[in-house]
This record gives sequence, structure tokens and C-alpha cells, in this order.
Amino acid sequence: MKGRQVGYVLIALIVIGLAGLAARLLSVETQRTVLTGVSLLNSDVVDKVVMRDSENESPLEKVDGQWQIGPYPVVQTALDEMWATAESFERAELVSANPDNHVYMGVSKENTTVVQFWRGEELYEEFLVGDKVYAPVEGIEKIYTPWTTASRLCYLRRQDADEVYAVFCRFPDRFKADPRFWAEPTIAKVPRDEVEVITYSFPKAPDEAFDLRVIGPDWVLVADGSAREADRQAIDALLGELELLVTTEFPKVDVTKQLDFAEPDFLLGIGTREDASARSKLLLFLEKEDGSYYVKDAENPWVYFLSTEDASKILKTGQDFIPVPTPTPVPSG
Repeated sequence: MKGRQVGYVLIALIVIGLAGLAARLLSVETQRTVLTGVSLLNSDVVDKVVMRDSENESPLEKVDGQWQIGPYPVVQTALDEMWATAESFERAELVSANPDNHVYMGVSKENTTVVQFWRGEELYEEFLVGDKVYAPVEGIEKIYTPWTTASRLCYLRRQDADEVYAVFCRFPDRFKADPRFWAEPTIAKVPRDEVEVITYSFPKAPDEAFDLRVIGPDWVLVADGSAREADRQAIDALLGELELLVTTEFPKVDVTKQLDFAEPDFLLGIGTREDASARSKLLLFLEKEDGSYYVKDAENPWVYFLSTEDASKILKTGQDFIPVPTPTPVPSG
């Protein structure tokens, strides 16, 4: 056989081999088992999601078109990521049918998160989900890590099924049962360059009220009908706190129901420019103990809490904004 003919034969064998490999790959792909029959999961269809593990429970409910947990609005980014993952349950890929693997994937009844999707009074869908970095089993000293940076997978199975399916999760805790993960913690979020007036009022000591105002390029302290230059460093520190003021913790609902904000201890008004992206706010403060405070936005029903340390960065007196005189140098000799 001539060299050219040998070459043709080799080329033909390679083509046949590649065709066979492609056929086998196609066969594997078509045999891939995926989860089907999952009801449509999105915020247009579902109006309640309950996430429950061995320690916590987080019921998210849609009220008047807005999602909330208890009295608090839900963090929008966390909500969006949860829905993106839930919508991928349909066509999730089968990764195991061995119940011995459930605990490793965080979908055993001992270390899973039960996720329920409700539509009105109907339990619309329910899954056991493994999306934690650490999913311990009580009484067993062994580390189980369903979600890892290597796999970036969340696992799910139905209550009475052995089959476990996986979906891609860029980050863990898409269905975290801790309600603190879901409640919006932001008390105030006002860009510093949009603030034009800050008002302090003290109902129990009205004579101590004062304003901080922008007049021209400067900030001034207005009190007792007179204005004076304000300490710019102190102003900048306050504006920095108001750019993102978050709660120290979420008070219990039974506690907040007993609070009367009709007579607050302090009021803090934040006035923004007409063309500002942030709205003006009026924050009401009730002292708890040792300088810690309950605080709420006058326009919202929910209540936050500020520790002594955090409250001290916000609640000031007029004296705090008076510039410290620069010492006059003493002539030498």
C-alpha cells in the first residue's frame, strides 16, 4: 500500500473514532437525569416562603406586593438570589440516589433546611435543601460541608425521596433560616453630599435644640437664634455615620409593641436637597439603658436598636460641633 493510501486510511480511522466518541458523549448527555415537574417558583406565583432548620425559622411573606419578614422589609439582594436559585430547581441534575450521602450534602433530616413555598393556603412546593458551608449533626463530632468553593453547588431533594439533585450556587446560604439574614438592617442611608440640614430636638429639654445647616460652602451651627461656624471634622464624622446607619440588633416584636414613640427622648431630622436621590428622614429615639436606644423612622412601623457605642456617634449636643479654639503660640524669648 502506498504512503498516500496509508494516510487516507489513518484519516478515515481518526474520523470514525471521533464520530464514535461524539456519539458516546451525546448518549451520556441524553441519559443525564434531571428533576422535572417542579411548579413554577417565582415571586409572582408564590406569596410566602418558609425556611426552617434545627435552630431557626424565617417566614418571608408578600404583603401588598412587598416582601417582608415580620415587620421588616426583606433585603432585596438576598431575595433576588433566593429566587434565582429556586427557579433553577426545575432541570436540576441528579447527583446521588444513595441515602447514605444525604448527610454529606446537607439534605438529611438532621442537618437540612426545609424550604416551603406557599401559594395562599396551599403548600405549593417543599424541598430539603443543603446550601450551608457548615451543616453539623447534633451529637456527631464530624464536619459536613455541603457547599464548597470547589463545587459551588446547592443540593435539594423531596421529603420522601432518596434522589438528590444539584444546582449551581455561586454563594452559600441562599435559603438561610436565620431571620437576621433577611431583615433589612438599614436605618438611614443618605449620601453626605445630599444633606443640607440636620436638626436635633430634645422634647424634655427644648432649649438644647439646634440645627446644622449648609450656608454657602460652609456648615454652621444654628442655636438660640444665632449662627456660628461648625466644626467641620465633627460634621464629616456625623455625615459618615448617616451614609449607612444600620441596626445593632433587631428588637423582639413583643418588646417593640410596648414602646411609645409619641414622646421620644430625641429626634434627629435629616433634610436633603430637592434634587437628592435620598428622601429626608425624621428618626425617633427612645432611651433603653446605659445610653442605648430604640430607634425608628417616623414614616415606618418597624423599630431598630442602637448600642451605646453606635448611638454615641449619632446623638450629639450643640457643644460637640463648636470648634475647639486653636491655642495662640506663645512668643519665645
